[in-house]
Amino acid sequence: MFKRKPQPVSQTINHCTINQGTKVTGNLDCQNTLFVAGEFDGQINTKQLEVAQSGIVKGVVNAESVVVAGIVDATLICSGRLKITSTGRVKGDVEYGSLEVSLGGTSNGSIEQTEALRIVPSALKPSASSATPEKVVPPNPDSATPWR
Repeated sequence: MFKRKPQPVSQTINHCTINQGTKVTGNLDCQNTLFVAGEFDGQINTKQLEVAQSGIVKGVVNAESVVVAGIVDATLICSGRLKITSTGRVKGDVEYGSLEVSLGGTSNGSIEQTEALRIVPSALKPSASSATPEKVVPPNPDSATPWR
């Protein structure tokens, strides 16, 4: 009477969530944003990782952008911005492109801004039209010549 053909589902899930009270172990690839309020142990590959204050991540993380308000005990490779909030705790080997740590946030382990990932703010980049600054030479104590 009610016979329908099953329809194939072809949708891309852009956001993944591990809710508080949930424990996940394994490898996880998420195309866009992964939000962790529960516990994860394994390898994560994602564009953006957000670890809530209740979240715990252990293992290996590869992401473009990471915000930590909970605990990350992992090898963490963040090609873009790593933000550790005031409640965030990061432990392990960390590589990042840019770093922001709020007062109270902590990091224990090796932390390194990778040369290949280094981001120089445009305000600090020298422009082709900028003039060379005048060289400041301290006075020679044996000379009566003042500073130039």
